[in-house]
Amino acid sequence: VTEGHCETCESGWNGTKCDQMCKEGYFGENCKDQCPPCKDGHYCNRINGKCSHCNPGWIGDR
Repeated sequence: VTEGHCETCESGWNGTKCDQMCKEGYFGENCKDQCPPCKDGHYCNRINGKCSHCNPGWIGDR
């Protein structure tokens, strides 16, 4: 940190100070990854991208 902002943020966070949670539909380091399709329009976990609900025909946590 030389200019008062973070170069990379922990999973689930973004912003120049890593103080903003990922917007719904995004996850991971700096919120750069888009969520997979989750059941009934639910969004994935902002940290690890796992869905808590699956669409018909889908199983697993992504």
